Amino acid sequence: MTFASHQYKRESQTSQSQSVFAIAVAKLFLTSPDKRALKCSEAKCSVYVHKKCFDIVAKWFLFDTKKWCCRVCAEEKKVKPYLRSASTSDPGNDAEIAVLKKEVDCLIREKELITTLAAEGADTVKILKKRVSDLEAVRKVSDSSNPESPSGKKLAPISYSQAVKSTNNPYLIIKPADGSLNVDITKAKLTKSGFLISCNNDADIKSLKSTLESGFGNKYTIVENTKLRPRLLIQDIPSDYIKNKDTRINLQLVDDFIDTLIFDNNLNCTLSDVKVCKTFFGKNSINVVIELAPLPFKTLLKKGYVFICWNQCRIQEQLSVVRCFKCCKFSHMKKDCRSDIYVCPKCSEPHEVRDCKSTVTSCPNCAFYNNKFKTNYNTDHQASSYSCSVFRVKLQNLKNSINYD
Repeated sequence: MTFASHQYKRESQTSQSQSVFAIAVAKLFLTSPDKRALKCSEAKCSVYVHKKCFDIVAKWFLFDTKKWCCRVCAEEKKVKPYLRSASTSDPGNDAEIAVLKKEVDCLIREKELITTLAAEGADTVKILKKRVSDLEAVRKVSDSSNPESPSGKKLAPISYSQAVKSTNNPYLIIKPADGSLNVDITKAKLTKSGFLISCNNDADIKSLKSTLESGFGNKYTIVENTKLRPRLLIQDIPSDYIKNKDTRINLQLVDDFIDTLIFDNNLNCTLSDVKVCKTFFGKNSINVVIELAPLPFKTLLKKGYVFICWNQCRIQEQLSVVRCFKCCKFSHMKKDCRSDIYVCPKCSEPHEVRDCKSTVTSCPNCAFYNNKFKTNYNTDHQASSYSCSVFRVKLQNLKNSINYD
């Protein structure tokens, strides 16, 4: 039996229940037979039903008003005289036609579904064939890159990434024609703006730079990467040291401060070895960040203080690791941040720290490194903490970029 037949059977059972209910209601409220009533076709039966109720039920069931009989009479005669006759002699034709129509509709829907599935299946087959051909090509490359060992046994199969790597574009090997050029190159990397070459020591760098400049001429610019000079923070300089407002603003251009620093502290250096970088003006004192050569830096840092006009001022090494106050990442400031959202330095959620209501502390930088680089950094601290593992890494990188020698 098809889906349509099952559906019609359920509808018939529902309609029978509705017809019994309607007839019971009609018998209950009908007090006297008249034109509004319909009588059972059996002569001996005196059962009447309400005509309007009967019409409502007839919409669900195929009744013949002339041959209709009540349920009791129908059961005694063992017939179903409630089916309405069609134009043919068979009283059940209308019901059969309705069932057939539903079956046809069901078959049409099934055909449309099969057509759709067939089209999708064809596309899937094409994709699978393409995938099989790709895997076959990789297998051939793997076999060609995996020769037999001297013992006659095949070596272990290589991975997909190794097979792809073996099909890279052709490359050149550049060697110096002058065998006397003994340069130890440790790293070579293509960057966005050029080509980076790293050597073991400064002597190798200078030798390689000289050779490349003589070979390339003016066609290429070869720049040696120089390390930064160390910095010192001088604190508690008396504010009356600088009286002129214009001089305060242009303190880094005043050679008098550098002369005083060199003379008062007996430093063995020149004006070019010291540079004023930043100034911080307080109510009663001034803090100055200076950049100087490695030798005077070591001398002053070992003392722990400097003299400025007979005033002893505290000093410390200035290591400034820049961190953004918007996204909490390093190496840029808030004004240069490209992120569209704020990241809380306390809980790592996307909101400003002043709006944070979390009781759980989670460093966004350590969490990011753990997720991306599979590290195992502790995240139970804020992004501004000096115990942050990512901050310690950035601090060490900064120290590595400074020339202390």
